[in-house]
Amino acid sequence: MPQVKNYATDDFILPSFDGCTFVIYIGVSIGNSSKEEAKNILLHVYEQLKAEDVLLLSVDMCHDPSVLLSAYNDKNGVVADFQFNVLRRLNREFGYNFDLDQFRYQPVWNEHKSSVEQHLQSLCSQQVKCIDRFGEKTLHFDKGETINMIDSYKFSIEDINMLLNIAGFISVGKASSRFEYFLLIFVCISVLSL
Repeated sequence: MPQVKNYATDDFILPSFDGCTFVIYIGVSIGNSSKEEAKNILLHVYEQLKAEDVLLLSVDMCHDPSVLLSAYNDKNGVVADFQFNVLRRLNREFGYNFDLDQFRYQPVWNEHKSSVEQHLQSLCSQQVKCIDRFGEKTLHFDKGETINMIDSYKFSIEDINMLLNIAGFISVGKASSRFEYFLLIFVCISVLSL
């Protein structure tokens, strides 16, 4: 049963079924969460599972930053367009006047956070206005100033094992892409945590 939630901050309740529950948490979802948020999500899932239940989790793995940056700065501009679409929607739905030609997409590897930060960088000093039912707002951007649109966190196998162990899970199976860019992990509740 799909749910629309911010799993890092909102309480969510998994439906209860007779027999085994198979929770699927795949895609980049966990990668949009910091390690602390990911830990809290996994703890919350664990609290709702029974001993026979299982979780399938996928994570983006940490590897060569140049490969990561190339993936987030694809030659067709798909990822960039996804971020620019946020500004388009702000213009269309909320009355902003972002000039998209005055921003450029810039993914940045943050070693400390182990994440690819997706920025839109202002190409000039500019004012962006919003006129809506609440009045007029003005945002100022200096040349070179960025908007961090989202962080895409990457995990090492040690990170994943630590998060799973803290949450009370144990890995019972793994599969990865050819170059280990992502990992699918089949986990169950650790007998040590029962």
